[in-house]
Amino acid sequence: MSEAVKYFVRIKDGNAYLDIAGRANYLNCKLVGKFFELALGRGCKKFFLNFAQCKGMDSTFMGMIASLALKLINQGCPDSVILCSLEGRNLELIENLGLDSLVKIQDAPEEFFPREFLGSESAAPAEILEAHKSLIAANPANAKEFEEVVSFIQKELERQKRQ
Repeated sequence: MSEAVKYFVRIKDGNAYLDIAGRANYLNCKLVGKFFELALGRGCKKFFLNFAQCKGMDSTFMGMIASLALKLINQGCPDSVILCSLEGRNLELIENLGLDSLVKIQDAPEEFFPREFLGSESAAPAEILEAHKSLIAANPANAKEFEEVVSFIQKELERQKRQ
């Protein structure tokens, strides 16, 4: 069962907005990845993520942010993922994994309102694997921290394929 979290989204004028209320983690972030894909497909080049009400996040959620930032950088759009109202432990987590080199950190723009509710759903093992690989791609120093997770999930996915 997923922890209580609420994600609110909006796409306007080529920008995508995500407001996080609660703890963002692998148990509830699957639809966030789908929103990122949808927004990219609609041509969004700027992504604003508001952490004002975020109670914490895990490596899968941070890996989704890294994956989004890397995709945009590869499309020639650096500084396109903007983390707003990021402070305290959430800021430390982003800095400790070196993601602050891929994103911009600033105050939240007023464009966050109004917003639509996005449900929460657990991330699948393949999505968790991609998120952690993105953390390693974002900062090779993260390989040591996440190599066991990546190895475990890869083995689990291979086992599932054989069944």
